[in-house]
Amino acid sequence: MSATRKLPFRWSLPLLAVLPLTVPAQTPRPVVESAETVKLSAFEVTTTSDRGLLSTNAVSATKSNTPIKDIPGNLYVLNEDFIKDQIPFDLNDILRFAPGVNLDGDYRNETYQIRGFAGGLPLADGFTISRSFPTEQAAVERVEVLQGPAGILFGNVAGVGGIVNRIMKKPSFRAASSLGLSYRNDATNLRLVYDSTGPVGQSKKFAYRLIAAVQHTDGLQDFVKTDRQFIRPSLLWKISDRTKLIVEPDVTLQRTVIGYRYDYFDRSANGAIIRINDRVNPAESYWHTNNVKYSVMTTFMHEFSRDWFFRAAAFTTTNLLHDDDPRLNSALNGDNRTINRGAADAANGYPNGFLQQQERCVGNYYAQADLVGKFTVASITNRPVAGVEWKLDKSYTNIRRTRGGLGGIANATFDVISPNPGRYAYPADIVTFNQQLGLTDARSAYVNDQMNFFDDHLKVVAGIRMIKSETSSRDRVRQNAENAAAARAGRAAVDTISYGHSNWDNTKRIGAVYDVTKALGLFAGYSESYEARTTTNNLGEIFPPGIGKQKEAGLKTGFLDGRITSTISLYELTQTNNILSYASGVTGPRGETSDAIGQVEAKGLDVSGVVSVSENLQLLPGYSRTKANTLIGGSLTATGDATTKGIEVSKYPRNVVKLFGKYSFKGGALSGLSLNGGFVYTDSVNEGVLSGLAPAPTSNRSNSIIPSSTVWNVGANLWRKGWSYGVKLDNVTNLRYYIPSASSNTRALIGLPRVVSFDVTRKF
Repeated sequence: MSATRKLPFRWSLPLLAVLPLTVPAQTPRPVVESAETVKLSAFEVTTTSDRGLLSTNAVSATKSNTPIKDIPGNLYVLNEDFIKDQIPFDLNDILRFAPGVNLDGDYRNETYQIRGFAGGLPLADGFTISRSFPTEQAAVERVEVLQGPAGILFGNVAGVGGIVNRIMKKPSFRAASSLGLSYRNDATNLRLVYDSTGPVGQSKKFAYRLIAAVQHTDGLQDFVKTDRQFIRPSLLWKISDRTKLIVEPDVTLQRTVIGYRYDYFDRSANGAIIRINDRVNPAESYWHTNNVKYSVMTTFMHEFSRDWFFRAAAFTTTNLLHDDDPRLNSALNGDNRTINRGAADAANGYPNGFLQQQERCVGNYYAQADLVGKFTVASITNRPVAGVEWKLDKSYTNIRRTRGGLGGIANATFDVISPNPGRYAYPADIVTFNQQLGLTDARSAYVNDQMNFFDDHLKVVAGIRMIKSETSSRDRVRQNAENAAAARAGRAAVDTISYGHSNWDNTKRIGAVYDVTKALGLFAGYSESYEARTTTNNLGEIFPPGIGKQKEAGLKTGFLDGRITSTISLYELTQTNNILSYASGVTGPRGETSDAIGQVEAKGLDVSGVVSVSENLQLLPGYSRTKANTLIGGSLTATGDATTKGIEVSKYPRNVVKLFGKYSFKGGALSGLSLNGGFVYTDSVNEGVLSGLAPAPTSNRSNSIIPSSTVWNVGANLWRKGWSYGVKLDNVTNLRYYIPSASSNTRALIGLPRVVSFDVTRKF
């Protein structure tokens, strides 16, 4: 299983001396190539070329299998061996050591930040999946992180700072099965995963893969509970030596109780950082959610010749969600989950607050076709990739709310975690109703070419995507109210649906890598992103698409025969058409209360790579320095000027250092044992704009609001006679540290406490 893995090279050689422990690598097992193994196409990346934590190729930068050293930008791989060491319960566990990626603590929605911007939806084999439903990590083979805008490759995505692409496990003709049990002691986190692949019977044409997982999680935050059942039966049909078809359906059932446990921060009059008691300002959100997800991906691949390949893929997913969401406006009791009320409170529907129920359906329907080739003209080697793509995202949300408060029996408590309908009956019917509909239809065509000059010393990448999008949004309550008014006035009913469209916008990229020596390359590039919107202003007008533009330059190294590989990049990233609100009581020239004229800029430095100190020891160091600020931000005046220019709006640490290391014993009595460890240093976070908390914050925005932290982790792995034993200790010093919330400048989630994770896997 393994000598594959790729991680970011994060820091420079001085870090080699401070590695706490080293990473447990699985004992390399001999790879026996089967005569029936299906040849990988240009669209797939093989793990057999990986060397421990080092992965040399990726597909996320060009949509075809490309050496990372030839990519004019920063891309790195978290491969199968690395993922195994993390004993992951969710995507955040995998991204913890990813350079340039900061988690924002929302474990439910898999949210993260890249290069100062909130990350877009994580991808699965290049397809976006609704964040309403996290992807089961048991089906993920490797994760590729491409930093910077990727609109040319993935079209209508929100990842201005970069994208996270999960490469999913595929069927194989080489038979293998495993059953694994994972446990983490931060309350109760238990996972059971079964993974089996091989030929169907004695067939040389069909292979299968069955992945099933059951998980129960009592979360890292207060009252976060998840029960999940997942199954993914996939089938590969080897139609011929050059043609294959893969069908990958999956079904996920999930029941979740979510209780956010925030810490709030402010400054006292003398400038000292203070933490606001969360029972004074609870702002807790408790969701009881039932989710069901159905999806299927179908991929057809054909090899015309040694140099030309074709792929057509279709993906559809439906997410059905039902939420019961108590919204509280009163302080909680000391248990942080209940509220008391007397007879008058119960009679009047108090304590303050209401129950909100939501029924949501999110559908994603995608289709794409790609052609990749290779040809030479006048000693210039071209590797073009061209394709067409169609994406349809549909959603509706039914929202119901109680008229009064949460109500219940006098002198009893209302329990927001377990609201017993009999004892805590709501006194009023759920009377208000709202239905929101949204749709995005994006169609595009793209072409990307990598041209190699001067005996491959110079690689030039250029591409363009033409994209046409149509969006619509409707609020049925607003429509019904306006039509009722129209009927009273004798006017005809109207459809208040809001439409937006673009006439073949485009996103571009161009970049080059020049190999100064065999071990040193220079690169520079420009890239863009594109995000269609369905949100509207108060006039019912849909906002224009968000556009991201990045300039980037840096170095790529491969010293000591590739033992020290790194990418060092300087970048400047700008997002335009950000939505801003006018000051209270102020409207624009047409009566609008908001406008899409904001512009946010981020500048920074990223370092990622792999250092192979010896055959046994590998390090994944990384460093990121980010300055994110708004060029036009805050509220607008009547003339459209911003009242707060140049302020920092990002809850993003200025400096982050990450280091992960792994030492594998290759022989002797300890053969099969590996040790791993690392740390994440996060700088303090600028406070940005503070409001609504007492005591009032000072006007000095240069001081930090969330303190810095260094979190250490260690682990080990052992392979013995088909058994794998893993252990991991997170937050060794049990430090109380904080993860900034992307949605607020004044609050943060409490990070992982000191917990121990165990994993036992049996290979058959």
